[in-house]
This record gives sequence, structure tokens and C-alpha cells, in this order.
Amino acid sequence: LNDLHFNDPLFNMATVLVAGIIGGELFAKIKLPKVTGWIATGILLRQLNLPGMDTSVDPLVMNKFLPYMNFVLGFIAFTVGGSLYFNSLRNTGKRIGLLLLGEMLITPLIVGLTMFYVGGWISPEQMTLQPAILLAAIAVAGAPGTTVLVIQESRARGILTRTLLAAIGLIDMVAVATFVFVATFLSEDKGVVAGLTDVGIQFVVTFGIGTLCAVAAVTLVRTIVKPAFLGPLMVAVVLGAWGAAAGFGTSGGILACTFAGIVLTNLRHDLVRAGEAYLTSIGGVLFALFFTLAGMKLDFTKVPLALGLVLLYFVARLVAKYVSAFSSMSFSGVTENVRNYLGLALLPHGGVAVGLILLVEASPNFTDDINATVTTVGLAALAINQLLGP
Repeated sequence: LNDLHFNDPLFNMATVLVAGIIGGELFAKIKLPKVTGWIATGILLRQLNLPGMDTSVDPLVMNKFLPYMNFVLGFIAFTVGGSLYFNSLRNTGKRIGLLLLGEMLITPLIVGLTMFYVGGWISPEQMTLQPAILLAAIAVAGAPGTTVLVIQESRARGILTRTLLAAIGLIDMVAVATFVFVATFLSEDKGVVAGLTDVGIQFVVTFGIGTLCAVAAVTLVRTIVKPAFLGPLMVAVVLGAWGAAAGFGTSGGILACTFAGIVLTNLRHDLVRAGEAYLTSIGGVLFALFFTLAGMKLDFTKVPLALGLVLLYFVARLVAKYVSAFSSMSFSGVTENVRNYLGLALLPHGGVAVGLILLVEASPNFTDDINATVTTVGLAALAINQLLGP
């Protein structure tokens, strides 16, 4: 028995997956979102450190799961890009444009200033300028999956619903773009012009990679690939886009997969739907394991020390989302219901936010203190959002 080892990644994945499934089902029984249960299960596994779960305390072992985490994050980014179908945005252009502008400017500004000044007063050692800016960028991200699920369950119809559905995927694109800019800028000591140049190069390269992957997929469908393999081909697009962009910056994979989804859905809208339908059958497995592993990244022993920052971040993001939506909808001249309630509907925080937090943690450009602050505050506040947002 002394010679037995439980570090094999497949055994670890099986153990974590089963635990995540159980945790999600238990939370569902008390009418709470399964994703909250998955994150909570991951937090618990980290504290227990049982056989088969030792990934929770060994970063080197945890790194063996990075390809899987990257694939799920790439799939989320791909579906976010796939939601940008230009023909469906014709009647919502003004509303969506103003909302995206508000999300790009107002939301990170309110969150960033609040976290730096108020958070810096609460905990000056933890909340310095860099984590405040990174958390501000992450705050922009939403939760398309959760939002769509709630709309379907409530059978909602109307201008508010149409505006929300059209905007939620685009808001995640704004979040990724904002994060890429601030992460690249903060990690470089080259000045403003050089930082903007690096961001521009990253966008051009990842757009080119995403476009090539999308065009290659369309070409294969028209010449060789039969309908039965449309789903696997979309998986290959996600893998290819992320892998090809892996050497191009902090969030190259996310951007490349997002651009691949955008180009593909506007060239052949049915192909993106085929990929989503193919992975829907195993979506529970993908996301249960992804969010449970994400929860294992959160050292809950640090949360009590950062509880003030966690609550501040939650409140700042809620206020920022409401002010952003209220202001943009006021200028667009929509009905009072849309203006008053759209901000609350943007509260859920989901997969893209988790991915951005994990990218900060994995980046060698930030110190351990910055990584710990962003991970602790970001994931803990995200768990609250997943509980209250839906």
C-alpha cells in the first residue's frame, strides 16, 4: 500500500468529476445553480486533500489539467463569438452599440476606482493598482449560458429579452478585449505607445488565426467532411485556434477562438449550431469538471482575510453594471422597463470570467501576491454572483 500513488491525471479527473457531479446535484436539490455547487465542491476538495484529489495543493500536478481547461475555455469563447450573427443584430444596433460602449468605459472605471481607493483603504497590502485594474477588466464579463437558461425557463419575451440575448455574448467579447489590453499593458515596461502596439499586433494575429481556422472548416465541409462529422470538425476548430495562438500573448487563445466563432457563424451559421449541439450532450461533463477544478484554485483560508474586498467587488460590479445599462438605455430611448432592469439582468458572472482569472494566475508577468488577490477576490465574488445572479 505504501507504493500506491494517486497522481495519475485520469484518476484525478475521475475523482474530481464525480465529486463535482455530486456537489452540483446537492445544490440543485435546494434550488441553487449547479455551477455554484461545482465551485463550492472544488473549494471543499482543496481543503480535504483526499487521495485522488491531491491536485488541490500541488501546482505542478494541477498544471497537467491546463490543456483540458484551455479547451473548455476555448469552447466558451467560440460560442461567445458564434453568438455575433450580424443578421440578427439589425434591429438592435443602436441599443447594443451604446450598451457595449458603456460596458467598455463605465463598468471597468467604476469597479477599478472603487477597488483601488476603497479597497486600498480596506486592505492596502492586497489591493494595489495592478489587481484593481485586472479585476476591473474581469468585471465586464457576463454569463451567456446562465442568462439563456433563465430566459428559457421563464419563457420571457419582449424588448428587454431581445436586447439581453443580443448583448450578452458581445459583452464577453468586450471583456476579453479589455482584459487583453490591460494585461498586456501592465506586463510591459515599454510605455503607452509600445503597449498599444503589442495589443494591436495580438488582435491582428489572433484574428488571422481565427479566420484561417474558420475558412478551413468551411472549405472542408464543402469538399470532404460529411454532415455527421460537423460537430467533431468544430471541436478541431477550437483546438486549432487555441493551439495556433498559444504563442501570441496572454489571452491569444481566447481571442483566436472568439474570432473563429464570429467568422464561422457569419460564413456558415449552421456550422456553429452543429458544434454547440454536438457538445451539448457532454456539456455537463465539460463544465462540471471545469468549474470544480476552478474552485480548487481558490484557497478558501484566504477568503476571511479578504472578505471585505470580496463584498466590495461584488457591490462595485453590481452598481457598475446597473449604471452602465441605465445610462446607455436612457440615451437609446427604450422603454422604462428595459432601462430599469437590464442592469440587474447583467449580474451573472460565468465561464469567461473564470478563464480570465485563471490566466492571471498562470501568467509569469504578475507576482504571487497579485495572482493570489485576483484569484481569491475574483472567484469568491463570482461564486456570490452565481448564487444571486440567476
